[in-house]
Amino acid sequence: MVQAGFLQWTIYASIDPYILTSILYPAHDASWYIAIAGDEMVIAYSPKLPRPLLYEVRNLTIEEEKALNESNYSLAINITMKFIKLMFSNKVINLAESQGAYLIGTSNPNTDPEGYRALMVFQLIGMYSGNGKYYYIDLFNELNKSNKVYEVLAGSQLIGLLQLGDVWFDIAIYKSSAETANLPYFPLPPLVNLGDSRYSNVYSNASVTITVNGKPYLVKGAPIQLALTIPSKYPHKDEAAKLILFLISHRGRELMKMLGITPLKPAILYGNLTQVPKELRLLLNSSEVVYGG
Repeated sequence: MVQAGFLQWTIYASIDPYILTSILYPAHDASWYIAIAGDEMVIAYSPKLPRPLLYEVRNLTIEEEKALNESNYSLAINITMKFIKLMFSNKVINLAESQGAYLIGTSNPNTDPEGYRALMVFQLIGMYSGNGKYYYIDLFNELNKSNKVYEVLAGSQLIGLLQLGDVWFDIAIYKSSAETANLPYFPLPPLVNLGDSRYSNVYSNASVTITVNGKPYLVKGAPIQLALTIPSKYPHKDEAAKLILFLISHRGRELMKMLGITPLKPAILYGNLTQVPKELRLLLNSSEVVYGG
């Protein structure tokens, strides 16, 4: 049934290449992928926060943006810690409860990469704060036990709740999603936002075990990449390759920018080159596509 389903699709896309390599590769449904864009994690917040709290949150956001613009990442980490401390403070927890709102929204790590990436971000912030890798994870879990966390299957389901003020902070959202939905958000330093390939080794220190089809998978932190492949049993690979070629063209990249996604130029091709359509292979080692191994 799964293989029949794949035959209906010209392209399989995932915001996490790990899904391809750990699930599709072993099932022989794919043996290569191309990373065409990147993204980063941010913390979105409701524009309907109580005015004094919204003022505090906006001021911290402005401070953070200034530090990031100046590449002062140590300061940005300190401001991030202030933001997280405020979000987890008893004052804010009790205020949200008094107004019948959920303090935090997130997505299920087993059904949405945003969900496990949120936990990875908390781990990385804990490491850099000196509080320990699982310090903020433990705080989050305590809130979850107290029914102060609203969990959904996919992060997009939280957008309307934030806009209405039913959820105050979305810890599992991509920058592109926040910008597309016109939600205010707190940016995170590249050391912890999973959005900068220069920090791949740092991100790998974070990990989350998820369950897919009853099987556990250990997912390690890595730069966020939008990965595409063509299912192995799809009969019209050359036609499907034309869509990928469009997406990595100038027009395709401009389209992704309009959607708040950061195109990768060059795009990065991974895996078994013998299975890659000729049209894509011809672009290897050009300004458009490089081989990543």
